[in-house]
Amino acid sequence: MHAMSAPRPALADPSTGPSHVDGRKLRSEDSRRRIVAAMLDLVETGVLAPSADQVAAKAGVGLRSVFRHFTDMDSLYLEIGEIIAPRLLAAGRRPFVGTTWREHVGEFVHRRALAFEGLAQILRAVHLHSHRSAAVRAGRVEVSNALRTLLKSRIPDGALSPTAFEALDMALSFEVWSRLRDEQGLSVAAAKEVLSGLVDCILKTSDVA
Repeated sequence: MHAMSAPRPALADPSTGPSHVDGRKLRSEDSRRRIVAAMLDLVETGVLAPSADQVAAKAGVGLRSVFRHFTDMDSLYLEIGEIIAPRLLAAGRRPFVGTTWREHVGEFVHRRALAFEGLAQILRAVHLHSHRSAAVRAGRVEVSNALRTLLKSRIPDGALSPTAFEALDMALSFEVWSRLRDEQGLSVAAAKEVLSGLVDCILKTSDVA
């Protein structure tokens, strides 16, 4: 009698193997990156409220792919917010050159101006969408509070009156920068000069010595 040969192991289905799964995951991650990049590109070129169709076309993906990665446009705006927040906060976390807190505040003027100008279109888009979305508005407030905390960390307790600090926080906001650049039509250099003067006035007129 011939010995019975051992049964051959079943061949793995290549469509469910690790390499296939990894490839599918990489393609999914690539699609997500392209969607986010398309959104940023559209906004930075002046389309402040792009539609999902516009994002899909720019990214070279189907509309269904956009909503497979992002349940709605709010989710996409929140993703954009998470990308720009570290860039805004980094401006206040780098080492300062000055030795006094007043010099640090002066450096904030320059740093905020650079950050706001570089991210102006994206910030405008986020601010515009925040009027339509509670979630995006909450994210915007969270970033504003983080910027406020960074500013406060540079000012000794009791150095400014509460009113003066609120005025200073407002002066160093994107809303003020946007007003100077957009509504008043000032150049970057002129806007920085006005902002520096405004900050100096707030510091000088504080009712706390």
